[in-house]
Amino acid sequence: MKNLKKTLEDYKVMFGSGVGGGYITTSPITDLITDLNKKPVSLAGETLIAGQKTTLQGFFARPIEYVGCIKIKNKMIELVFHFGFENTLFETKYYYESLHKVSAIRVFKMYSFSGGRDFNFKNNKWK
Repeated sequence: MKNLKKTLEDYKVMFGSGVGGGYITTSPITDLITDLNKKPVSLAGETLIAGQKTTLQGFFARPIEYVGCIKIKNKMIELVFHFGFENTLFETKYYYESLHKVSAIRVFKMYSFSGGRDFNFKNNKWK
């Protein structure tokens, strides 16, 4: 299968009027990204394991599945979470959330193609 990492931005979309960024695909993201890293990742005192659900210490309102990560520039990685799918008459849409891991207690959430917010895990809370 062809490595589609170079065309991953084709799947980058805005969720709901500029409230969050992620991926919407018509195939599972594991079929599209052949070099998705599924090794465990430590973040906010939790070990994320591909295929397991997490709230990421309360970052997400409900448990969602950690899929894996993608290495990007400056040793930063993009963590990918699957939070649902939708069957329509003609296709199935898969919805994914992504966070950029900056350090063991810090993530960056993209809210648009040019902006986002930094979150730090301090005193067992995301701030």
